[in-house]
Amino acid sequence: MLLEKNTNVDLCDKKGLSPLYGASHKGHTDIVRMLLEKNANVDLCGKDGVSPLNGASHKGHTDIVRMLLEKNDNVDLCDKNGVRPLHVASIIGHSYIIRMLLEKNANVDLCDTCNNGFSPLLVASQTEQTDIVQLLLEKNPNVDLFETIGSTTALHVSCFKNNSSII
Repeated sequence: MLLEKNTNVDLCDKKGLSPLYGASHKGHTDIVRMLLEKNANVDLCGKDGVSPLNGASHKGHTDIVRMLLEKNDNVDLCDKNGVRPLHVASIIGHSYIIRMLLEKNANVDLCDTCNNGFSPLLVASQTEQTDIVQLLLEKNPNVDLFETIGSTTALHVSCFKNNSSII
């Protein structure tokens, strides 16, 4: 009923969050579809810079990620901390979402700014997501990227964690 009254689908709340972000983050597939049919802005980010794609990627909402990617190819849109959908999916281990992001040419070498420069490969190694590390390695990332505090690379992390399957 509300959408029939030309409601502004991009109007954000006091936190800067759009209806599309809320529906994407919560996994409300039908509502996301309805909002996209009304041309909701898929790149509209909250005050902290979190996009609907980041929210859906973090929560593992595969169908929603697919719908958002069909509307826009901006897979490297980051929040205020430099965290991108590929980062959050790599931390959590959502391999199917990572495949979709990589098919859209997500940059595997972009580092965040909140965790001192962690790349998706480094966070996947840190969280011991062996299957995710394999997916990322297929895209030939710079394996020598290091975080800025201790100059730690994915190899360092895997050695410290005794993770021979990643090494």
